[in-house]
Amino acid sequence: MKSILIAVSLFASAGADLGTTRYGINRGAYEANPIAGQGINRQALLAFGSASAMLLIHHKMEKSHPKLAGTLVGAYLASRAVVSVHNVKVGNGRIDTQR
Repeated sequence: MKSILIAVSLFASAGADLGTTRYGINRGAYEANPIAGQGINRQALLAFGSASAMLLIHHKMEKSHPKLAGTLVGAYLASRAVVSVHNVKVGNGRIDTQR
């Protein structure tokens, strides 16, 4: 059950990041990550690919280093939350994104 909750949390955070990125882009902002680019396909691949990688890392580490595995997932989720809030602020024009 714990693994399912972790997986759901990781993929939900990826969806939030992608959704808020698109929210900002649709309102005139741009994706600052050159790897992700401006297209939704690359952004989705990066968002869900990194969530998949974190899930794999957690799975491999949870038996031998459970505290570290949990800390890494927590840090990943926290960073995704910060990015999602930032994306919404940019989309709402509260943060200047002039190049």
